[in-house]
Amino acid sequence: MNDLTAKVSDQMEKAGDKIKAQMDQMNESLSQLACASKGLIVKISETGSKQFNEFVKAGEGKTFTAEIKNALPKIADAKTSIQQLKSATIGLISKSKEIGSRYFNELVKQGEKQAHLTTKSININASVSTTSRPKTKTAA
Repeated sequence: MNDLTAKVSDQMEKAGDKIKAQMDQMNESLSQLACASKGLIVKISETGSKQFNEFVKAGEGKTFTAEIKNALPKIADAKTSIQQLKSATIGLISKSKEIGSRYFNELVKQGEKQAHLTTKSININASVSTTSRPKTKTAA
């Protein structure tokens, strides 16, 4: 009976270790996603106003209808325009995929920088307020 209890206890401990490892991996992935989100927020706040002002400046003194009239002669040949649109769409998807990957990595790095200070202060507070408890095993 003691052997059976020890085997069950050992199996439970192994299962617990596997679950803990999977949870740690999931927490790491979530942490990376959180860092990317924080980085995205920082990037948006830094570049959003700048891009908006550029759009405003580009559109100053121009009317919407005048811009449409100027654009219409350029797309007179519908067949050519459709082919160009298809090519532009494929190019956009390709370029977006390439840039998106680089941008995500930038966001992760930026978010990690933001999170580093927060994590540091949380770790300091946590180490002051918690005590370590020794792991106890149940007797067989």
